[in-house]
Formats: sequence, C-alpha cells, structure tokens
Amino acid sequence: MSNGSFKSVNVARRLAHFARTMGDAPAVVVQHKSRISRRFSYKTITFAELEADTSRIAAGVRAWG
Repeated sequence: MSNGSFKSVNVARRLAHFARTMGDAPAVVVQHKSRISRRFSYKTITFAELEADTSRIAAGVRAWG
C-alpha cells in the first residue's frame, strides 16, 4: 500500500482526549496467571493512568534533549 491510503492519527492527542472523557475506563488489561494458585487475575491500567505515565515519559525524553 502507498502512504496515500493511510490516514494520519496523532496517538498522543487521542490518548489525552480519552483520558479527559473516560479516564476511569480500562485502556490496557493484561491477564496474569499465579504460579502458586494457578488462578488468573487481571492488571488494569485506566486511560488516566496511561496518560499520566506517557506524559512523564515524554517529559523525561524532552529533558534529555
């Protein structure tokens, strides 16, 4: 496919929008199986948490130059 067939999307802006409009909603859900009990559990990161984490990372990268 050529580049003309893809629409440009700014992920950072989308994430910021979702963090504002539905911050408590799950953004990432990861399944984890306990070695001891052999039961599954889930780790969830909300849109607000993901936005905060990515903002901190971006600020650190900017500080490096």
